[in-house]
Amino acid sequence: MRALAFLYRVHIPRILRAGRRYIAFATLLFVIGVLSGFWLYRFHPLPTFGAVQGIVEKFKHLGNRVEDLGMQERIIAIFWNNLRAVLLCVASGVAFGIFPIIAIFLNGFFIGVISSNAASRGLDIAAFLLVGVLPHGVFEIPAFILGGVLGMRLGLNILAYERGRQQGRMIVRVVYDAIIILLALVIPLLFVAALVEMTVTRFLVEWVLGPAR
Repeated sequence: MRALAFLYRVHIPRILRAGRRYIAFATLLFVIGVLSGFWLYRFHPLPTFGAVQGIVEKFKHLGNRVEDLGMQERIIAIFWNNLRAVLLCVASGVAFGIFPIIAIFLNGFFIGVISSNAASRGLDIAAFLLVGVLPHGVFEIPAFILGGVLGMRLGLNILAYERGRQQGRMIVRVVYDAIIILLALVIPLLFVAALVEMTVTRFLVEWVLGPAR
């Protein structure tokens, strides 16, 4: 218990402080993505929605695949799908942090497009966000942002090493920090997000917005 308390009270805060600039940048990038997606869809709906069509189809396929599963299996399927996306985001950071930056922006862009699409169909945008995104999003979005931060930090440290500005042991420390954050924060956040999405969010959407339209 002492080791666990030390981990969450001392070790993790130290890692987060070390990456605070990355976190601030990633959060800003995500917000810019949301706003860009929302406004682009509002003025250019067809090409903008076409840009995220592949992601929409992927989510539809996942939804159809889990529809016949039990609740536990649904939660595991959603959790595993999100975890794979985050792990890919972290691993892709070895390419000098470029792909995590793109992934963070696109995640925000997708939410912006879907929100704008909901508004164009006459849904109350505030209600849509409060009941359809926020309940599980408060866990899922920070997990994705942290995954992007880990990927960016890894990539930029590798770039600094390639340019002779960083020691190899610092990269080892960055990898160690990434593993700690994944195990202690990201994975628990994603599991709670999947649990909430399949229970609370689903109930609220059907109660407030009605059946899928």
